[in-house]
Amino acid sequence: MTGRIRAFPWSTTTLGAVEEWPPSLRGAVDLILRSLLPMAVYWDVDGVMIFNDAYSEFAEARRPDLLGSEVLAAWPEMAELHSEALLAGLAGEALSVRRRHVELHRRHQTEAACLDLDFIPILDEVGRSRGVLAIIVDQTQRVEAQAALKHLNGTLEARVAERTEALRSALDSLSGEIAERQAAEGALRQSHKMEAVGQLTGGIAHDFNNLLTGVIGSLDLLQRRLESGRLDDVPRFAATAMSAANRAAALAHRLLAFSRRQPLVRELVDIDRLVISIEDLLRRTMSEKIDLNLTVAARGWRCECDPNQFESAVLNLAINARDAMPAGGRLTISTGQIAADADQARSLDMAPGPYVFVAVQDTGEGMAAEVVDHAFEPFFTTKPLGAGTGLGLPMIYSFARQSGGAVKIESEVGHGTTITIFLPRSQAKKDADSEKPALGSPHPAGDGQVVLVVEDEQSVRTVVMEVLQDQGYRGLAATDGVAALEILHSEAHIDLLISDVGLPGLDGVQLVEAAIARRPDLRVLLMTGHAPESMLGASLKARGVRLILKPFTVDILLDNIHDSFATAIELQGGD
Repeated sequence: MTGRIRAFPWSTTTLGAVEEWPPSLRGAVDLILRSLLPMAVYWDVDGVMIFNDAYSEFAEARRPDLLGSEVLAAWPEMAELHSEALLAGLAGEALSVRRRHVELHRRHQTEAACLDLDFIPILDEVGRSRGVLAIIVDQTQRVEAQAALKHLNGTLEARVAERTEALRSALDSLSGEIAERQAAEGALRQSHKMEAVGQLTGGIAHDFNNLLTGVIGSLDLLQRRLESGRLDDVPRFAATAMSAANRAAALAHRLLAFSRRQPLVRELVDIDRLVISIEDLLRRTMSEKIDLNLTVAARGWRCECDPNQFESAVLNLAINARDAMPAGGRLTISTGQIAADADQARSLDMAPGPYVFVAVQDTGEGMAAEVVDHAFEPFFTTKPLGAGTGLGLPMIYSFARQSGGAVKIESEVGHGTTITIFLPRSQAKKDADSEKPALGSPHPAGDGQVVLVVEDEQSVRTVVMEVLQDQGYRGLAATDGVAALEILHSEAHIDLLISDVGLPGLDGVQLVEAAIARRPDLRVLLMTGHAPESMLGASLKARGVRLILKPFTVDILLDNIHDSFATAIELQGGD
């Protein structure tokens, strides 16, 4: 499409020659050409169409001469919608349409499609709306899947009841009926997974409420002291609120790790400290009939892994062990190290060398050999229907393999089970904690550098702007990607872009890609509450784009701002 746009005789349209296009039109065209989503520009009152390759894949199949045409004539079946979008956009207003059903020509035939459409005004250099940016998302497969699932859910209960009755009255065909029921259970996997998430989060809800009470109560008392001019207790109440908030953030990170939505962050960690740090959570998870024993070597052995994933793996194994001891028993969690030789490494399918390990041993029912053989298969479970999803051990296995290690199961029916996670031992001498700056340590002050903050949540935006001002930076604020693009396309000097990933309309990654295309030397810091780190892509990581996980402290924010400037200097080869 870039080549087609360059070759098109635009002087025959109301847009005029490309050299005469205003910067706002050039910027909008540059943005859509870099996007993987179907996007188009409808310019001025005539709605002259310019679009990218993704848009042309479904639009030009019905008519190959859409480029440079007027949108109302190009889409007569959607003329009313596009007319409304043009009127709204030229008036500076956005328009969103969900689940619009249209007929599209694909693979030499006409198919029904369901689209989500967003129309965003394009502002020129003086803030006047000159056109509309159209973003199209094909929701056809999702809508069809939802309809199929709805139909399945509507008939599943009756089918299961009928099959159960048939099983009771036809013992001679028991084997065939069991196979069919297993097929029906496959359709229930998704709802069972949601039940498992509910069981997990329900157990932590009590802790969240306690922590929030500590935060709210401390802030309330702090406000009352400030209003009455009594400042002696202000530091104590602030420290109490901060402590409770940090513990709540830790719980949120643990839930994200269970849902596999937390960005993976490998750190140099001491496995003994990690196991000891979750002892309270482990004891709250166990019943009074289970004797929990922690045997940690406390030798300072370290490995590089995601600490949240490690904690989740140990907690998952402990819960499985608890369920294997309904009448009570003994649960032992121990740590250690081994030097795996060639034979040991081959048996565990890992490289020879030094490893640290954590072993979770119970005195429960144990597992038969055929159960051990299938234990790491997704959705395999020996628990009753609705009591387990079969996802815990596969997630642990995946975590260990991605970290360069392995998992080993030793079990005997009636004598309990031991599951051991092996992770490569790090030879680093420094303690990971000693490399982190102390909380509250001074940060280098800014020297009037200009920082553009893009955040749709007002409270977060206000905090970041206050931190920048206090530290000697100059802050500019935008509430969404479109407003940020207007600033980036202007002549304003900007040293650093700080943006949330989850923005309305254009998300943070799309904004960064457009910003870098406009300003190749721009430093970038992204903020996210749940998005995976892999969404950044190798190119953004290579040029020093950083990712910070919400919630964060002022110190962490300032560390990342300072590191962003430092990284940019390194990339540019500066002193």
